[in-house]
Amino acid sequence: MNDYVIVTDSGSDLSMEHCAKHELVHVPLRCTFTKRQPPTDSVDDFYRTMTVENYATTSAANPHDFLDKFTPILESGRDILYLGLTSSLSSTYQNSQIARSELIEKFPDRRIICLDTWCVSGGLGLLTTDAANMHLNGAGMDQVIQFVEDNKMFVVHDFTLDDYTYLHRGGRVPLTVKLIGSALKIYPLMHFDNQGKLTKTGIARGIKNTLVQSADKIDSTILDRNGTVIISHGLCSDKQITMSDLLGERLSRANLVLTERIREVIGAHVGPTVVAFFYYGTHR
Repeated sequence: MNDYVIVTDSGSDLSMEHCAKHELVHVPLRCTFTKRQPPTDSVDDFYRTMTVENYATTSAANPHDFLDKFTPILESGRDILYLGLTSSLSSTYQNSQIARSELIEKFPDRRIICLDTWCVSGGLGLLTTDAANMHLNGAGMDQVIQFVEDNKMFVVHDFTLDDYTYLHRGGRVPLTVKLIGSALKIYPLMHFDNQGKLTKTGIARGIKNTLVQSADKIDSTILDRNGTVIISHGLCSDKQITMSDLLGERLSRANLVLTERIREVIGAHVGPTVVAFFYYGTHR
């Protein structure tokens, strides 16, 4: 059995330190501001730089990015399992397939498997981390592939926020919803559906109510009450802490992960007020 490397991309919101710890290779997507760039590479400075006039745009990883990351792995005699950002949001996955088509001709003895996970942000990070832990514990590539295919449609991605600016800019909510929602403090409850698309599942008045409703949903749909719940945020750690308290009342033994951030590539589309929750549930 050949050794293999698990590859992910910026859509997973995994830090470089996390990737190194779990022996993951990371393919970068790009994020560029329309005017002034952040003073450092920190996530906090990224969000503090965002304004209505100075917003960030993103672009997919291109085939050359994958060639740069894949080629040294193949040259070392190892196979590749790439777990990619949902193809419904980015052409990154399709570009991985373009690179694969070129490389399988040069390395006919190597396996290059590219999977569309239909996941994003902490959902992709959760799935990828579990796959990486399986690999580190000796699981073969086919075992990991089966795990990903069996579980990817059970990874719940729930979001809420209290600033419609970035959803409106991205065409996900009309101007009337932005104006009325902001004026009445009515905020959306959203999730990524079975096609990997961001959709609204409900609304609540006041951010505390949106968090309560989200906690109630997690309580009623989580598959393993001792399992991992990732609570991520943009630049609003207070909401992360509030959500942790709410879940602590419902899932006192749950493994709550509070250190995750929604990083630049995803954050550019939702803004600094986003808070998100990722876990394995009965359904998406």
